[in-house]
Amino acid sequence: SPVGLQYHAASAAEPPKLKYRTALELDNVPPERAEDEAWWMMLITTSVQHDSDGSPLYDKLLPWLAGVPLQHMLVRQQEDYEAAGEKVSAASEWRTPQQAKTDSWRSMTFLFRVLVREVAGLTKARA
Repeated sequence: SPVGLQYHAASAAEPPKLKYRTALELDNVPPERAEDEAWWMMLITTSVQHDSDGSPLYDKLLPWLAGVPLQHMLVRQQEDYEAAGEKVSAASEWRTPQQAKTDSWRSMTFLFRVLVREVAGLTKARA
C-alpha cells in the first residue's frame, strides 16, 4: 500500500474499489510556520527516505504546521465536507490510490487540477 495511506479517510462506497481522500486541507496555517526553513528541511529529508512509513510527516510535521494533532484535522475536515454537502472542494474527492510508484507525478497533476478547479472555476469534467 502507498506510504501514508493509513492516515487518510477511506470509503468502500464503490465496491470493489477502496477509495481515499488523498488530500489533507490545512486551513489557517500561520505564514511563519509555512515559511519556516527548518520545517521545509525536515519535510525534504523525510521525503527522500525510502524506508519511511510516512509517520514523521503525519505524526510530527503536519500537526506542527497546522498547530493541531492530525486527528483533529481529519475530524474537522470531515465535518466541513458534511456541512458543505455537494459544494465541497476539489481536494475532497474520493480517489483510488496510485500503485505504480508515480506518486510525485500524480501529486503534482492532482494539485494542478485542484488549483484549476478552485481558482479558475472549471468543472470536474473540464479540469
